[in-house]
Amino acid sequence: MSEGATYLGFMDESHHTASNQFTACGLTVIDAKHAKTLHEKIKIIRANHGFSNEVSLKWTPPTGWKTPEERQPHTQAKKEVLDLLATGGVHFFGYLHFNPKKELNDSTRNSQFGFNTLLGGFDKWLGTNGSVGHVTFDRMEWSGAFEYLKEKNCSGLVFSSQERTSELSNILSYSMGAARTSELCCLNDVITGALAYVANISHAIDTRAKIVKSMSRGLLRGEDFRFAETSFFMRPKEKSKLSAERRAEYDTIRAFLNNALVWRRQGICDAIPSIKAHHCKADGPKRKVRGTTHLTGKIK
Repeated sequence: MSEGATYLGFMDESHHTASNQFTACGLTVIDAKHAKTLHEKIKIIRANHGFSNEVSLKWTPPTGWKTPEERQPHTQAKKEVLDLLATGGVHFFGYLHFNPKKELNDSTRNSQFGFNTLLGGFDKWLGTNGSVGHVTFDRMEWSGAFEYLKEKNCSGLVFSSQERTSELSNILSYSMGAARTSELCCLNDVITGALAYVANISHAIDTRAKIVKSMSRGLLRGEDFRFAETSFFMRPKEKSKLSAERRAEYDTIRAFLNNALVWRRQGICDAIPSIKAHHCKADGPKRKVRGTTHLTGKIK
């Protein structure tokens, strides 16, 4: 992180359906001094894979790209966009909220909870090094969207029926974009979609593993060397009211947050239990990371 830097943030949500067990929201932040370079790289990716000016590059393939041959350029373009997380000046803040199937899916509520959590995390991170940020939201189609942005600027985070607020003092502006108004916003579109895919798809282990490896390059670790509550947020924090089956599903993704190890081998051993079992050995030498002893390949 650059001291005294300016960061451009791009906020988005995954598509919300009743079948998705996890709501996913993402915030990708870019050091402004790297923005032009990333802008040009994304333009090159789009051109190399046949994206016209009218077609958005997102996690899901463009309308009409239906056959494997048509979708292959989109798949490769997504991979190259995810690889940009390994370049300098790019970080990702992710949010997942577990939605039990019996619970009524409320996309507006889920989005606002996710956005608020990510804004709070981003603002806190900016404050650690005297930096500032600007956040552009992808188009929000729910009623009161502009009032929501105004509230963030004027009051910050509002809690408990507006009885308590928390100022977002390091985020200086909020705005709303639209499709194809920025090359940079597609970076967050793809990463957030990838996060939703990892959380809501139970098969495709190898694909999910590669996504996790790419995503880990942009996530930030806290003083405890964990992603959790620094750049990756899982809600609800308390899962005691969930059934045993639901807790198991929740824990599959929660394990990603509890990972306190450096990514190694394919970068997936501590991410998701099913992936760990598929790729990694359970035994190995103990490794000490910042005062905490872990068994290589074992989730704590």
